[in-house]
Amino acid sequence: MRCIKYQQVLIVVDEAGAAIEINVNSDKLYAQITGIALELPYNSNYFQSRLQLSIAGEELFPSLFEAKRICSSQDVAPDDRFYTGTKENPLQDEAKGSLVTGLFTDGGLDTDVTYPYVAVLYLRLENVAGSDKQE
Repeated sequence: MRCIKYQQVLIVVDEAGAAIEINVNSDKLYAQITGIALELPYNSNYFQSRLQLSIAGEELFPSLFEAKRICSSQDVAPDDRFYTGTKENPLQDEAKGSLVTGLFTDGGLDTDVTYPYVAVLYLRLENVAGSDKQE
């Protein structure tokens, strides 16, 4: 089994200002969630959209967290696009089927956005040395 997996969570946005619930389990074959990224198809959505996110019941991003904080452009190397926490407090939440919940709220203020569209939340899952790979 690979040491890293990128789990995709598709968020279908039907209309401007829509609020879409996120409720997904991480892959149970991986030990940790070590990165999170959000991809939006329109640049204008970066500035008004919000993402609230919790992993295994622990809040990671509060309700009015700006989506632009975890989005990046195509000019950024793929591995650098992920929110990974800080040096002092790296993101190393338990995967192993843990529940990822939240709410994505579309900014809905720009007229050049075509609805519906699909946003993608990426979870970087890893089996790190010394962790159980499978239960």
